[in-house]
Amino acid sequence: MQLDPPVTPKSLPKLETQGKFTLSCSLGKFTLDDALVDFGASVNVISMEMVKTLGIENMEPNTSLLMFGDSSSTTPIGLIKDFPLKIGACTIPIDLTVLKMATVKRVLLILGTPFLTIVGACIDFANKKVTLLNVNKVVSYPIKSLMMNVEYWGTITCGGPSIEKIKDEVEKKVLMESLLKRCVMSTWKVLQRRR
Repeated sequence: MQLDPPVTPKSLPKLETQGKFTLSCSLGKFTLDDALVDFGASVNVISMEMVKTLGIENMEPNTSLLMFGDSSSTTPIGLIKDFPLKIGACTIPIDLTVLKMATVKRVLLILGTPFLTIVGACIDFANKKVTLLNVNKVVSYPIKSLMMNVEYWGTITCGGPSIEKIKDEVEKKVLMESLLKRCVMSTWKVLQRRR
């Protein structure tokens, strides 16, 4: 018996843009009905306002640089490791990058690919739904256009050390080279006089 090779389509229809949805979850004793889940964000982000609301006082320093879809960038305020986030009865330890965010835009929490990886997200773009396999294999969450009045252009990429840190290191190196050059020149002049 011979099987026919699969037919490859010559074109595909254009579908509406997708990539974000909101999810209800709890951080500590605080419940969020609209945590933004962004498939393009490489980190989980929490606003400084939310950190204060939760009463979190200790965080690790974070010298990475976050770059956004509009080409802007910022250095985070800090990093909160293994903070318990709850979806239903399931507790998920997540790392949260702390940013100062405009409060009028109301995005207090952005869950990115680290979160989606932990929960085993199975994203079905065609049927506009996401299933968190490691949380509950039977419950699916709809992917829909955001109803939030938010100007958010997605894609948060975590880079290396911040520009400010690199600039400081370069300035220190230039200063050291300048001091070394003066020292060498001074020594050379002394040696020239002795001749």
